[in-house]
Amino acid sequence: MVLMHCDFVLQQPGLILLSALNDLRAMKVADPARGLGFADTSFKSFVGASNGEDVSTMGGKVVAGLYSPIGRKRYYDGYTGENTFIISYPEMCFNIAEGINRGWATGNAEDWYTKGIKADFSFYGVADGANTVSFLRTTAPGDYINYNITFNYNTYLNQPAVKYAGNNATGLQQILTQRYLALARNSGFLAYYQWRRTGVPAFLTGPGIGNSGAIPLRWQYPSSELSTNKDNYTAAVASQYGGNDNINLQMWIIK
Repeated sequence: MVLMHCDFVLQQPGLILLSALNDLRAMKVADPARGLGFADTSFKSFVGASNGEDVSTMGGKVVAGLYSPIGRKRYYDGYTGENTFIISYPEMCFNIAEGINRGWATGNAEDWYTKGIKADFSFYGVADGANTVSFLRTTAPGDYINYNITFNYNTYLNQPAVKYAGNNATGLQQILTQRYLALARNSGFLAYYQWRRTGVPAFLTGPGIGNSGAIPLRWQYPSSELSTNKDNYTAAVASQYGGNDNINLQMWIIK
């Protein structure tokens, strides 16, 4: 889940959030980090890498079993790619919940918040009741071990960290957190764009990000604009960014 991700390891904060909430989506998108010594079906076995680490460090920790690799059964067992959300039903539910929470619309924010969570569970095949999760048994491709797990929606939704706190700052944080989890790994850059807009959830940063450890806020204009459309490019950069086409400057849409 963009849990922020590279191709072999899931990263914080998404997997950390899923594990902390005893969220079965963790086991749908990742394999256990067996070097930690916990059972395959313990949420303690699902640990994401820090976004601030470089890829070589992540890779070493995955090999050592300290980080969870991407779920091989879901993402590599066959040739069918993951469906991509453009404007999905879960996202729409969280949009409506956020609008009500912020006072932009009327209605019951908790109802829409709950609908969004349940819809995303459905996308990942998480049923209310009996579930099967499959993890790679060894390093041999296609050699999976299956576990039967019971998951209860009401138990999940009534956890203090999940149960909607009302139309206040805490409730908004809950909506935005679940929205991020719903967009992760299936929506291109949309999870990043939502983080950029809201700051939720917080990312650990560091040298692996480059850019002096800061997450960029925008794309630079392509070089072709400078070579083929210089006058308009210069005017746009002057108008928006004081003449500095810098990836760390805020776009108008997030000011």
